[in-house]
Amino acid sequence: MPASRLNRLLTKFSDKVLGEILSLEKHEYMAVAWSFAYFFCVLSSYYILRPVRETMAVGSGPDTILWLFTGTLVVMLTVTPIFGWVASRYPRRQFLPWVYLFFISNIIIFWGIFSFAVDREVDHIWLGRVFFVWLSVFNLFVVSVFWSFMADIYTREQGRRLFGVITAGGSIGALAGGLAAKLVKMTSMPEMVALFNGFGGLASLLVGWAEYEKIIARGKGGWDEYLLQTGGNPYFTSTVIILCVLIGGVTFTGSMFAYGKLSGFIAGRARVFPGQKVINALLLGGVIAVGAYFTVQYNDLYTAHRLIVVVVGLSMLLGVMGVAPIGGGDMPVVISLLNSCSGLAAALAGFVINNNVLIVAGCLVGASGFILTVIMCKAMNRNIAHVLFSGMGATVQKSGDGEQGEVKAISVQDAYYVLESAGNVIFVPGYGMALAQAQHVVRELGDILQENG
Repeated sequence: MPASRLNRLLTKFSDKVLGEILSLEKHEYMAVAWSFAYFFCVLSSYYILRPVRETMAVGSGPDTILWLFTGTLVVMLTVTPIFGWVASRYPRRQFLPWVYLFFISNIIIFWGIFSFAVDREVDHIWLGRVFFVWLSVFNLFVVSVFWSFMADIYTREQGRRLFGVITAGGSIGALAGGLAAKLVKMTSMPEMVALFNGFGGLASLLVGWAEYEKIIARGKGGWDEYLLQTGGNPYFTSTVIILCVLIGGVTFTGSMFAYGKLSGFIAGRARVFPGQKVINALLLGGVIAVGAYFTVQYNDLYTAHRLIVVVVGLSMLLGVMGVAPIGGGDMPVVISLLNSCSGLAAALAGFVINNNVLIVAGCLVGASGFILTVIMCKAMNRNIAHVLFSGMGATVQKSGDGEQGEVKAISVQDAYYVLESAGNVIFVPGYGMALAQAQHVVRELGDILQENG
C-alpha cells in the first residue's frame, strides 16, 4: 500500500474516532493527549504508592488508625488555607512547577530518611505514620492542582466536551497503578525499575528528535526562527538536542536489555566475544564524532537530519552492547546507573523545551541515581569502571570453586536449640528471604540474639 494512501486512511480513521465519537477538534488533539497522559501519571503514581501507605498504617497498629485519619484531617485543614493564599497570589503557570518540585523533593527526602533509618536502626513506626499523612495530603493537592490547571487552559465549552476524555486517563492510570502494585512482586521490582528507566530514556529521545523535526518543518530559515523564539545559542541548543537523543537511546535499549536479563527473557550470563571492548570503544567514539559533526553542521538541515538518525541508531546499538557483557549479579548496579542516565536525559529534554521543572527533576533523579550507584558498588565491593568495562560475571568457575556441602532441612524446634547454643551467627540474605519479605523478622531475630549475648 502506498504511503500516501496509508496516511489518508489513518487521517480518516483518527478524524472519525477523535472527531465524531470523542467530539475533539483537530487543534485539540495534542492538548487532550497530553492532559490524558498527565492525569494518567498523577493517579497511577498515587495508586502505586497507596499500598505502601496502607502497609505502614497497619504496621503502626489498629489502635492508631483513627489517630492517623485525624492527623491527616488536621494537616489538610492547616495546609489548605496556605495553599489557597499562595495560589491566589501567584499565576498558576509559575506556581504549578513549584508544587510538583516540592512533592518530587519530598519523595527523595523520604527515600533518604528511610535509607538512613534502615542503616541506623531507627524506629520505623513514626516514619510510617508521617508517610501515611503525607501521601494522603499529596493525593489531595496533586489532583486539585491538576484540575485547576485544566480549568485555566480549557474554556467552559471545551470542558464539557473534553473533561470526560481526560478523566478516562485518570481512571486508566488508577487501574494501571493498582494492578502494578498488586501484581508486581517485591522481587520483581528491579526489572520494573529497568522498564521505567527504558521508557524514560525513550521519551527523552523522542522529545529531542521531535524538537529538531519542528526546526526542519520551518524550512530554510528554521534555525533562525527557532532561536529567535527560544532565545538560545545555536551551538548550545544543537549540543543539547544531540546529547538528549544519545543518552536517551543508550538508556532505552540498555534498560530493555537489563529488563530482559532480570525477567528471564534473556539469559542472565554475561555475553562476551573476542574484540567486544574494541567494538564498544569504536561505537562510543563513532557516536561522539557524529554528534560533534551534527553540532557543527546544524544549519545544513539535509545533512544534520541524516546525522541525527545515525546517532539514534548508534546510541541504541551502544546501549545493548554496553549491557550485554555484564553478568546478572551486577545488574542492580547497571539499573541504578541507567536510572541516573534517564534523569540526565530528562534534564537535557528540559533544556530542549525550556522547561525548568523537567531540568530540576531530571537533575535530582540523575544525582540521586549516581549516588545510589556509588553506594551499591561500595556495598558489593565493586568498582563501577570494573563492572562496566571488564565484563564481570563472564569468567567461568573452576570445578573446585562451586558450592560445597549438603543442604539439610531443619525444624523450628531444632533451629531454636542451634541458635541458643551458637557462639556466632551469620545471616546470609538471599532470594528466599526477599520472596517471603522476611527481612524485618530476620532483623528482629538478630536483635533478640544480640540481647541474649
